[in-house]
Amino acid sequence: MRLMSGPIDLDFLKTRIAEAIDVQGSEYKPDADRIFVEWGGLGHPVRLVFDDVRITNLKDQVVATAPRLALSFSPRDVVRARFLPTSVIVERPTIEAEIARDGGMLQRIFARSDADSQNEVVKVLFEQLLAEPNYQSLLGQLDTVAVEQAKLTLRDEGTGVEWVAPAARARLTRDSGGVI
Repeated sequence: MRLMSGPIDLDFLKTRIAEAIDVQGSEYKPDADRIFVEWGGLGHPVRLVFDDVRITNLKDQVVATAPRLALSFSPRDVVRARFLPTSVIVERPTIEAEIARDGGMLQRIFARSDADSQNEVVKVLFEQLLAEPNYQSLLGQLDTVAVEQAKLTLRDEGTGVEWVAPAARARLTRDSGGVI
């Protein structure tokens, strides 16, 4: 009931949560400036929210960032102490894609490779979605990755024309038929 009155700060659990999210054998390590849990009430999921997310590689180089990332849990599962989220929502990332004329419309997406790029955090989540489900990590049962309020920039390689969508949304869902 405490959750219904406002978010609960979980910064004291940063290390344990990072260990739970970390996929064994993965080359990525997650970190966040603030971690809290919130619940909007009956009929809404419980959300574990990470502000100012950074993902580093094994060399401690930042390879991905996102302003906010939230894991959604069924309230029933939380009461039963089952902490395997089925969806991840990335809020307000900056995503860039390039349109190529030779052979494909979107030949390169997540094209930037600099450490300031937020493209990579979405890419890492999509890779997790495409991987085989497992019970070894917190994200092992992931079946939905959603991107909300993204600043999406599409750049035509041939003409250099850019199109910017300031509040784009996308959703990938995995089911028995594959990823949609």
